[in-house]
Amino acid sequence: MRRHLEDTYNVQKITQLEDEQKNKKRILKQLQDENRALVKVQKDQEKALHSLSRENDYEKKINELNVELKQAKDHLRKLQHKKREDERSLKT
Repeated sequence: MRRHLEDTYNVQKITQLEDEQKNKKRILKQLQDENRALVKVQKDQEKALHSLSRENDYEKKINELNVELKQAKDHLRKLQHKKREDERSLKT
């Protein structure tokens, strides 16, 4: 009888351990799925950040080109003014 009780206890213990194992595997799968989802979100955010960075680079380049254009226009106006003055001085 004692032996029968010990066997029953062992079967219950094994069943309990198997249930715990199944539960831990389920939790592990959930965590792995969550981790995959978080990695995907991270990659998407990195792409978005990189895109914003490139847009900022474009704005910076546009501003630099606008400054360069303004300087070129100023230089052109000065040259045109000088040309008109030279033409006036040649007429007189």
